[in-house]
Amino acid sequence: MKNLALCVPTYKRADIIERFLNSEIGIINNYDIDLYIFDSSDDDLTQKIVEKYSDSTKINYIRMDSHLSSAEKVFLIYQQFEESDYEYIWMTHDHTEIKEEAFQLILYSLDQKADFYVINLHSSKSSSQIMSDMDEFMVKNAWILNRFGTAIISIPKVIKGTNWRYINGKYLRKKVMNYAHVGYYLERISQINNPRCVLLCVPHEFFYDYTRCEKRSWDYDTIRITTECWGSIILSQSSKYSRKSKRITLMGPGKTEITQYKLIKMKKEKNYSLIICLRYIKWLFRMFHIIDVLIFLLISILPYRISEFIYNIKIKNIVKREYKKGNKVVIYGAGKFAVECAEKFAKANVDYDGFIVKTMKDNPDILCKHNVYVAEDYLINNNCFIIIAVSRHGMDEVKEYLGNIKTKKNIKFIESGDF
Repeated sequence: MKNLALCVPTYKRADIIERFLNSEIGIINNYDIDLYIFDSSDDDLTQKIVEKYSDSTKINYIRMDSHLSSAEKVFLIYQQFEESDYEYIWMTHDHTEIKEEAFQLILYSLDQKADFYVINLHSSKSSSQIMSDMDEFMVKNAWILNRFGTAIISIPKVIKGTNWRYINGKYLRKKVMNYAHVGYYLERISQINNPRCVLLCVPHEFFYDYTRCEKRSWDYDTIRITTECWGSIILSQSSKYSRKSKRITLMGPGKTEITQYKLIKMKKEKNYSLIICLRYIKWLFRMFHIIDVLIFLLISILPYRISEFIYNIKIKNIVKREYKKGNKVVIYGAGKFAVECAEKFAKANVDYDGFIVKTMKDNPDILCKHNVYVAEDYLINNNCFIIIAVSRHGMDEVKEYLGNIKTKKNIKFIESGDF
């Protein structure tokens, strides 16, 4: 039996695919991995790029219907491998470079012969945890799994035997389609007797997202997707998951997806209003504290300039207070959440002292016209107020990392969603 099929769905991104292949071809040829490019473009540009690598038996090109949704493509790809002789399938983004260190760690972990591997791509260190409790699996992994590239699945134990007619009918509906893959993963795990699941934390520097600072295509629809869509997926799961675990999992998107700042921006872009707020308010009450929902409601009512003015005063007061204490004000991170945090400072017309990261590897020297520093070096020499601007999946580990830095300086940090 072959070990791993690495599957990459793509649509009209020939330049990204070329960059991806250039970075991965040498690695893939050295390991028990076959790469499949599933292209639903309505032109031949991606196919021509892949054909340049036709001398490699490890790379395969499959054309798909250009009218398929992302969720339909994922399900069709899984079905295509149901009777294959591969042991595992890994579906990943076309814009996420996987470095050799990641492959080494992951392939070594596959020796555990688990049914399902969840990969935390935003970890600061490597670790592996076996999970046999259903509630633990849902609470710890559901929100991680919303991102492609975070699930490696046993084909004979999980994919094979899926009732695809039922799955398609339940999850390929507009209301829940954005997180259809998460619904499928949770559904299948609940149907398997004594599933063996592993949460595999892989250091984030073992991956590189080419689009890490770009705005997501669905940002305009954030409210619906992260409330009704996410909530419907979670609450529709089997009673094998407890009510408590579902309630906790509902809050997964939380402070990184719906924030005061984001809602103000959406209000300006006419993607958020009182009508929209009221449409999804039952979900907001389930996912946030009542004071947060009242603030969200107020933002929906007030003209965005007034909300922005009030929010900017808040930012100015926080920064002014920290500078008065003699602290440097820095942002931890160098991705899209860090850029968004920098935008907050720019909108409030206040300065800050730069960005800090764990390592400079794959990170820029300058971001948003500010210097990027190695956190450990910077914190040894400066009292700091730090805004942690990373994905929710990596937040706790960043806090642990910052707390373990040996320094006699004063360090205080908060999550970007609280800033």
